[in-house]
Amino acid sequence: MNRRSPFFRIAALVMAGLSGFLAIIFSPLILSRLNRLDRGHWETLSNVGQAYGGISAILTALALIGVVASLFLQRHQAEIARTQAIRAFQLQMLALCLDRPETYYRVCCTDR
Repeated sequence: MNRRSPFFRIAALVMAGLSGFLAIIFSPLILSRLNRLDRGHWETLSNVGQAYGGISAILTALALIGVVASLFLQRHQAEIARTQAIRAFQLQMLALCLDRPETYYRVCCTDR
């Protein structure tokens, strides 16, 4: 399998997201094991949990920036698609006029 295939990228993103989610969910248990805290020292873990508030605000701001950037890209792609559709229609009309000049010459090329 090609490492640059879309499937591999999506699978890697899902695995990274799942790993991050599990790390956040189990972080109190991990921290209690690392610091060898017993169940009575939840205040210390609570203070560590308060630190997540700042990180959460930063991650939320980054996510919002990503959403805004994707909206700008979508708008640009929609403009390109609209322009391409108009040009394709014009090309079809020109091909139709050139294929049947006796029918469409009066519509396309005469002064009114």
